[in-house]
Amino acid sequence: MKNATFLWKCTASVMSFALVLSSLTVPSAEQAGGDAVRAFTASAADEKAALPERYDPRQEEPEILTSVKAQNTPICWAYASLGAIESCLIKKGYADNTLDLAESALIWFSIGQDSPTDPDDPRFGGGKNLGKEAYHTGSRPLQTVACLAAWQGVIPQCEVKDITTRPVINESFRYASAAHLQNADFFKSSDRSAIKSGILETGPMTISYFHNTNDLLSSKAGYYLGENAEKEIDEGKIEGGWHEAVIIGWDDGYAKENFNIEAPGDGAWIVKNSYGNFRNSENGYFYVSYYEPTIDEIVSFDMEPATNYGSVHNYNCSELDKIYFSEKNCGLMTANVFEAKEPETVTAIGFFTLNAKSECTVSLYALNPGAQDPGDGTLVTEVTETFAHEGFHTVRLPQSYRAEAGQKYAAVVKYPISTKQPVYFDTGCEKKGVSFYSFYTTEDQRAWSDCYRVPHRGDVAIHVYTEYEGEEKEPFIHTYEGTHITAYSEPLMQDTLKRIDLDHNEYLTQEELNPVFDNLFDINCDGQSDSRDVTLIKRALLGLQKTGTAYNWFSADLNGNSVFDEEDLEIFISYTMQRPRG
Repeated sequence: MKNATFLWKCTASVMSFALVLSSLTVPSAEQAGGDAVRAFTASAADEKAALPERYDPRQEEPEILTSVKAQNTPICWAYASLGAIESCLIKKGYADNTLDLAESALIWFSIGQDSPTDPDDPRFGGGKNLGKEAYHTGSRPLQTVACLAAWQGVIPQCEVKDITTRPVINESFRYASAAHLQNADFFKSSDRSAIKSGILETGPMTISYFHNTNDLLSSKAGYYLGENAEKEIDEGKIEGGWHEAVIIGWDDGYAKENFNIEAPGDGAWIVKNSYGNFRNSENGYFYVSYYEPTIDEIVSFDMEPATNYGSVHNYNCSELDKIYFSEKNCGLMTANVFEAKEPETVTAIGFFTLNAKSECTVSLYALNPGAQDPGDGTLVTEVTETFAHEGFHTVRLPQSYRAEAGQKYAAVVKYPISTKQPVYFDTGCEKKGVSFYSFYTTEDQRAWSDCYRVPHRGDVAIHVYTEYEGEEKEPFIHTYEGTHITAYSEPLMQDTLKRIDLDHNEYLTQEELNPVFDNLFDINCDGQSDSRDVTLIKRALLGLQKTGTAYNWFSADLNGNSVFDEEDLEIFISYTMQRPRG
């Protein structure tokens, strides 16, 4: 996989520096949570810490929830996933509740055009590519996680056309995500305490359940289909389909009598839907009984800024499939081999676990010239961790590895010994000599086998992340029309300024700045930077209340003093005043 292209890398850098901020300042992580969150976080190390009986972020300040959307095709999964991701980013202090991520981008890069169109991309040639039909197609949480793990699908709405147009999204956006998935945990509906703890730690989660289209909510906004629901669904007595929404909180005291059918006990999840303000809901929110039998997959998304790593390498699209190896008293090992195209520092490895409480060992090998399998080399580093939940996990290596151009290395994941060894294979991408599996016992390890030989399977899902290497010790200064533009603390911005200085004279010309400034200062999202944007910026600097949610507040700290102030505005005004009019 490649790094993001420079223009969209600039967008990602600005987004990671301050994701869509109406206040033009980045709140701290502590400021981004409410009293219940702070109380829990303070004692998070104590496993016996009491969880609140009710947690409802709608009643807290600052607000971590974005607006309720209204879908018009079966793409609830995209609205739910991005709704949870938006709240995670707000909760961590990277944005406020005006953040609006594009459902169309997640849909397009997960099932619309899943596989890259660049022949040099290791992921080229596979995947589930439905084109515009994707905007009328459901998807699984696993596909969504696979897409996000490859740094795809997290694009601000103002960067792409609205979903109502069913857009074909430009390939340059593929790796331009404004934030990166770090971990995604899959919970069972019975793990209530774990789900609650996860919501307090990382934010809202997605929930899948069977949606009854005829008898939706009670007068108290409650949803419960009854203990025989699964049987009745199979018999066609309940009409509807599988649906995905967002768990934002819970209420242990929500009465069992509040549902259309009395539930076995009190308690409900507070859920944000994507049907607008639908009948009997609380402005788009409702309550799903703890005992709802159709609850299926509950998934959390732990996100980080786009500057957490430099690049990601993997061979997988989103067509992951679970298979089981039946080898008694054996453990499974999987590996992917990568070749450095340029000097890079391997820092972290991402992979899936398919069982709860899995103890896995993650290793990195520097391979010998002509190596035929992942074990033919030198062990660089390894670490063993236990993962409480099934899902995707990123493990930072205890020792980074500097790979020079042409060097091959292997990322190896060792799963515990068990009677069944489940693993995710990508059924779309099949390449020889890059993906392997092996079995081991307490005494020895079998020879590595090429995954290419597994019929109708593909490659194992292992990702490698490299260190971002753009930061400099000294500030990088550019001059535009006599004004110094300094990038002190943001590596990606430094890198972008260098790249847009096409003649490398450390002086930015009008032609060099036009495409970047057009993107950064289009506050009202009308496709150009002009005097109307200046007016909006002035209002923000004067502390006037802004209205609406369509404004595109990017950080633009051009003078490097860590705030967006009048001097930055003067730079922008200088740009707009001198810009040629067409």
